[in-house]
Amino acid sequence: MKTKQSYLVTGSELEEKRTKFLQARCAEKQYFGMSNVVGWLLKQRHLERPTDIEAWTRIILQNANVVGSDVDNKSLPELLCNHGLRLDEVNLSKEEHPSIGIHTLVDNVFGDLTEAYVTDSGLLYLSLDGTEVIRFEGNERGGTFDTHILISDVLESALKSWRSSNQHHRPMTDRNFICSWLGRRVQYVLDEAGKEFDAAVAVTEDGTKIVSADWVILSRWNGTFCVCRKEMFTQDKIVRDHKVQRTDGVFYGLDPVSKLAPSTVAMLFKKILRDGRFARQGNQCCFSLGYSDKDVCHSQTFFWCYIGLNNFPEGEEIFV
Repeated sequence: MKTKQSYLVTGSELEEKRTKFLQARCAEKQYFGMSNVVGWLLKQRHLERPTDIEAWTRIILQNANVVGSDVDNKSLPELLCNHGLRLDEVNLSKEEHPSIGIHTLVDNVFGDLTEAYVTDSGLLYLSLDGTEVIRFEGNERGGTFDTHILISDVLESALKSWRSSNQHHRPMTDRNFICSWLGRRVQYVLDEAGKEFDAAVAVTEDGTKIVSADWVILSRWNGTFCVCRKEMFTQDKIVRDHKVQRTDGVFYGLDPVSKLAPSTVAMLFKKILRDGRFARQGNQCCFSLGYSDKDVCHSQTFFWCYIGLNNFPEGEEIFV
């Protein structure tokens, strides 16, 4: 016979799964592509010149121009002036950077500009007062101009400065700027992933996947069940099957579950459990139920789990 709460994970084991979930989030391609990005960044902070340009470029392009990218409290033109790689600092050929061939033409068209700064996409020209940036993309046969500058432009140019600048102490300043940005970005991603994990109701055995739901339905071998609010699973979580099924939503009435009488909830879920869908899909299932409010349709998500002979959580109302 299973012991009470054998379907739950809690304590240090839950904390281990939380750590694995955060590592898995960092390893996703849309973020950093490495589970130990914190350790990788620590090594980067001590390099005189960056050694993994490909990884840095990918991380910058995927993380710079999104919500939660805290680059600095200064304006982007000012940051470009402080950390960007000036064209006169390096010798680049047209083959290495196609925009080089248009540099003289740009000066003739726009007049005297302070400096041209090198990025992967093109050259950025800073206005004399340091408030406006003109971007050029193209080559000596033609191209386009605009005044749009991105966080990634500044970081890419700073990365090139860290790698190529011949000024004394400048590479270290640019390195600290880029690494500080990435440190804040990593912390933001970790904090957001932590919030998702803490609000979830279930987690897989390996800790990499979670289930988020508004309500949890627990059912036992004798046909009794209870409906729990998601807040019940903050300190412990259900161990989720890897192959959890999701059923189609069902429209059930005019009120959310929280406003229904216990007897109504009991009849509702007895009907759902009797329809046979869950039995064919194993011991767990995700689904949604809809309701209308002043002609507006809403939905609530549910996670159903069969717990066999285990006891229900204490303090929850049981519907038989």
